[in-house]
Amino acid sequence: MFIRETITKNKMTNKSYKKHVLVESYRTENGPRQRVVMQLGTLTLPKSEWKKLAAALEGPGRPSHPVRRGKRNC
Repeated sequence: MFIRETITKNKMTNKSYKKHVLVESYRTENGPRQRVVMQLGTLTLPKSEWKKLAAALEGPGRPSHPVRRGKRNC
């Protein structure tokens, strides 16, 4: 897992906003994909600490290979 920073800009006020999300990478038959696991708001941590935060949020009980959440054959 990793943290992604997104910058959006208000076109009327020309002000920029940053938001951060925790992202999980996984593989499908169509190739690698990424999904947002958690919205983090705006982080004040230095970028060098993001990897540690992502590892702490992932927790010790998470599988290293996530279960696919695609189409179900019901």
